[in-house]
Amino acid sequence: MTFHHVTGSIFFLLILIFLSPPDLRVSAQEGILEGIELDVLYYEGLRQVAVETAEIYPAIRTELEKTIGWKVGFKPGVVLVGDINQFKMMAGNDLIVAYALPDRNIIVMDYSRIKTDPFNLASIL
Repeated sequence: MTFHHVTGSIFFLLILIFLSPPDLRVSAQEGILEGIELDVLYYEGLRQVAVETAEIYPAIRTELEKTIGWKVGFKPGVVLVGDINQFKMMAGNDLIVAYALPDRNIIVMDYSRIKTDPFNLASIL
C-alpha cells in the first residue's frame, strides 16, 4: 500500500464522516472496512455484512459496467444501517430502503429491511 493510497483513503473517510448527515456521523460507531474497490462504514453488529458487501461489489460493478457501457471511475462508500428507525429518520421516508449521495459517491442502505424478502443485498447495491 503506497503513501498516496493511505492518504487518499484517510481523506475519503474524513470527508465521508464530516460531510455526512448529522445522524450518520453521531451513530456510526462500529467501524470502517476499507477495500480496494469500495469502503464500507457499518453500524454495530454488521461487520460480516460489510465483508459480504465488499466481496460482492466487484461482480456487481462489472455487471453494471457491461449494462451501461461505461467504466465506474470512482470508489464508492457504502453505509450499512441496522436500525430501521434510525434509517427512516436519516432517509426522511418510510418507503426507502437505500439512497445515494451522488456528489459524495455514497450509498446508504437499511440492512434491517434489505435482509428480508423481496430485497437482497446484491440487488439493492
